[in-house]
Amino acid sequence: MNTLVKACCVKCRARESGRALFWLVVIVSLFFLFIMMTVPGIIEPGFVLLFGWVQFLQRTVSAMSWNWDLIGMGVLASAGILFLGHKLLGGIANKVAVAHNLPRRWSWKWTWSGFVGLLILFLVGMAIGGIAHQIGWMMSTNEPMIEAKNRKWRDYSNMKQLDLEVRMALDDVGGDAEKVRSDLRSDPSGYTYDSSASIPTLQAYHVLLVKGQGEKVVGRLIFPRDGRKREQAGGYFSFDSGESGLCPWPKMQEIVKTNRANLIAL
Repeated sequence: MNTLVKACCVKCRARESGRALFWLVVIVSLFFLFIMMTVPGIIEPGFVLLFGWVQFLQRTVSAMSWNWDLIGMGVLASAGILFLGHKLLGGIANKVAVAHNLPRRWSWKWTWSGFVGLLILFLVGMAIGGIAHQIGWMMSTNEPMIEAKNRKWRDYSNMKQLDLEVRMALDDVGGDAEKVRSDLRSDPSGYTYDSSASIPTLQAYHVLLVKGQGEKVVGRLIFPRDGRKREQAGGYFSFDSGESGLCPWPKMQEIVKTNRANLIAL
């Protein structure tokens, strides 16, 4: 009876531990998801860390050339090492077994295990050598260790955030474009948040208001002032009709051209 109770207690503890681990994983995952969705510019580095090796393979595999002579020599050498190693170790094992009256014989499984272990040690040695080489190169070079080649994810986040801030300002002043312009450009405006280490968003992005009937603002067009960033990130459009989204730069140019007569620049 006591044994049965103990077994039930062990199962209950295991079930509770599994449930606690599950909720811990869920909470941690939600936390990181929240950070990725709220902190600008953090999605792309995380994506690169998780899937950057795919791009590495696409870039390097296509440039690889196969030396079949060397590959064939390696296969033959490996086969010879396996065969001779198995014979040598088998002979030693047989002598030890005879000396100690042991029935066990040396198996190919043990030979393969030793061979794979040697390969792993060889790969680990290569990895350590590569790490040492890269660390030496990083410490001696004058080039920056981190270089942002593509910040379109940050631009996406900034444009969406800026659209939200402009809408809040428009709601507060009843849609008066001139009042919104002065409010947003005041320091501090109370609407936009700008880090001291970055360019203010209104200086980094064009904001065009689309007028409708009765001079009412019915839409917003936002895109980077920097031409290179415009080509990379495109722009963001948002209309009171519910149509909104990110779009490539050619499409944003078409939207600007279509609404040219009704645009107000902030």
